[in-house]
Amino acid sequence: MSASADTVALFRAELELCKVGPGQVLAVLSEGTVRADYAQGFLTAAQELGATAFHVNVPAKPTFSADQLSGKVGRTALQGNRPVI
Repeated sequence: MSASADTVALFRAELELCKVGPGQVLAVLSEGTVRADYAQGFLTAAQELGATAFHVNVPAKPTFSADQLSGKVGRTALQGNRPVI
């Protein structure tokens, strides 16, 4: 999935606020296919600023039905995943 030009511009502005520029290295962390367009947008924006960007994608946790969601809000594949953190 690709990011729109508007999304890349927004993420570029964010990275500029963070003073990202040439010679810097950053990682874009994502989970499965969740917000894949955002991950791609950040990668593109970082490269436009001259930074070296890596995409780290961890496997998504299993999805839950609506009746199983209770108590699971905010839990991601990062939770308890020490090697990624």
